[in-house]
Amino acid sequence: MKSYGFFKTLCLYQMKLATIYLTCLLIVSCHNSNIVRPNLQKHIDYINHIKEIPDNDSALVGYFKDSCSKAELISLIWSQSAIAKVIAYRALVDRNESEFFELLKENLSDTTKVVWWYFDDAADEYTVADLMIQKAKRKLSSLQKDSLVELVLNKYLYLQYANWMIEDIKPQEKYYQIIRHEALLKKGFCNQARAIYGLAKYKKAEDVDLIRNYLINHSNECAFLSYKIIRVFPDVQPKSSNFLIDSSYFDKAPEW
Repeated sequence: MKSYGFFKTLCLYQMKLATIYLTCLLIVSCHNSNIVRPNLQKHIDYINHIKEIPDNDSALVGYFKDSCSKAELISLIWSQSAIAKVIAYRALVDRNESEFFELLKENLSDTTKVVWWYFDDAADEYTVADLMIQKAKRKLSSLQKDSLVELVLNKYLYLQYANWMIEDIKPQEKYYQIIRHEALLKKGFCNQARAIYGLAKYKKAEDVDLIRNYLINHSNECAFLSYKIIRVFPDVQPKSSNFLIDSSYFDKAPEW
C-alpha cells in the first residue's frame, strides 16, 4: 500500500509538471506564428498583402473568427502584419474572448499606421492601437473604460483616441492639467477644439480668456465644437459683434 501511495503521488507530480509545461508552451506559442495551421496560411498571406482595410471587412473577420482557435488569433495579433493584427483582434473581440482587454492594453504603443475605409467613400490613416480601441470600446465595462482612459491620457496622448476621450469624458480634476496642456497645442483634425471643449467643461474662471481667444481666432473651424463649447460654458462666448451665434441652434441641438 505504501508503494502504491508513493507511485500515485509520483504520477500526480508528473501530471502537474506536464500541465505547467503545456501552459508555458501555449504562452510561448501565442507569440510564435508557427502555431498557425498550414491551411490558414493562404488567408494570412492574403491579409499580409492587403494595403488597406476595407469598410466592409465582416466576411474577412468572420472567417478568422470561425476558423481560428483563440491561440491562433493571439498568435496573429503578436506576429503578423499590422492589418493582420487588426483583423485578428476584431475576430477575437467578436468571439467575446476575455483576453481582449489585456491584449488591448499591451498593444497601445503600436503606432503603425493603417489606412481604414470607415465608409465606402472615406478613409484615413489610424494607428493599430486606435483601431483596436475602436473595436473594443463597446465591449468594455465601466471599470475597463475608466482604466483605459487613465492609461491613454497618462501615457498615450499621441493616439487619436486620446483626443476623442478628452472630448467625451466628464471633467475630473486628475485630468485637468493634462487637458489644459492639450488645449494650448495647435493640432489639426479639430483636436485642439476637442481639448478646448474638454477644458470648458471644468468651467474655471481662469480659463475664460484662453477659451474665448480660441473661439475668436478659429471662428470658421470646427463650428459644431464651438457651439458645444459655448453651450457647456456660456461665459466664454465672445462679446464681439463679429462673432454671432444663432441662439435658435441651441433649441434644436441634441443633448450631449
